[in-house]
Amino acid sequence: MVRCLVLLVTLVALVTFFAFYPLAETRSQVANVNGVDCSKLRNVNLAAPKYARCAAWANSSANAPMNAAITEANTNAVDADFSFVAPELPTCKDQPKGTDEAYLYFLNAQDILDAAANSLVNEDDRDNWKKLRRESVRCLTRALSLDPSNRTYLLKRADTNDDDPLLVIKDITKVIESDLNDTNLYILRAKAYVAANQLKLALADYGKVISIEPNNPDNYLLRSIFFELHMEDKENALADANRALEINPSEPQALARRASIYTAKRDYANAIKDLSALIEKQPTFDFYFLNRAVVYELAGQMDKALADTNTAIKLAPKSFLNYQHRASIYRKTGKTALAVRDDRTAKRLERQLMNETERE
Repeated sequence: MVRCLVLLVTLVALVTFFAFYPLAETRSQVANVNGVDCSKLRNVNLAAPKYARCAAWANSSANAPMNAAITEANTNAVDADFSFVAPELPTCKDQPKGTDEAYLYFLNAQDILDAAANSLVNEDDRDNWKKLRRESVRCLTRALSLDPSNRTYLLKRADTNDDDPLLVIKDITKVIESDLNDTNLYILRAKAYVAANQLKLALADYGKVISIEPNNPDNYLLRSIFFELHMEDKENALADANRALEINPSEPQALARRASIYTAKRDYANAIKDLSALIEKQPTFDFYFLNRAVVYELAGQMDKALADTNTAIKLAPKSFLNYQHRASIYRKTGKTALAVRDDRTAKRLERQLMNETERE
């Protein structure tokens, strides 16, 4: 009886030992378990009690590469809580040969452009945005190598190409050759000429637009802007604005354009007259009151400038620009405390606007 108890205690001790003995042993440690080299076992049932130790060794050995990779990742992790791997940017891929090959390249280019649009969340993303647009141009170029006269591909490459204005001009010109009376194409090319600093050719295209549609006031307004901003020619800018108003005397954009030119020419009386006409047409638009306030201020009529700014604030109490301008008037008229108050309000409203924009 005593011998049986001793054997039972010994058996329990052995079972306990093997149950808690470390499983991840080395090859040399497991090689001599019951005289068996676990590393040389083939086609045996590791679930059998005889091979339990070898089963543990095999499991540890099989998972060693994964365990090592996990250990390496944890050791080299940048952030203990979060590890971010930047996704690869989409690229222009080789397309299957056939009748649809050019179109498939075009679709690939469009997908890349969609990715570019989605990538531009803030200014830090602009580098990737540029890379994606360039990659899209590369795909469109491959499409055009297969279908060189395709209007859609040419215009898409012209619209996407931010690096080569001369190629943009070439693409639009090729489309114009097949449609000589499309004014939108001449406007596009005129803008491309401006980007390439070929102002005389841009002016010629604006002239072509007017010759095709001489009774469209918008065409004169476009050339008026071009004259003022790029040629510094206020007289011709004013003449085109006047011509637009002759065609449509109630055109708000033409009145606003002419008011801007009068202001640049320091003809404040006529600028105020045009802005007043705009206010009569749209008496709830704060921006016209703010513009007239600016002109009154330039003309030295500070009381009227302040009155117009107050009206602008009543119409748009969340516009930080209105408070900024009133702060400027207060400062110029020696009302420093009021200026400081409006500056603070302007900054608060601007922050609110930025936060709302980021949330969207």
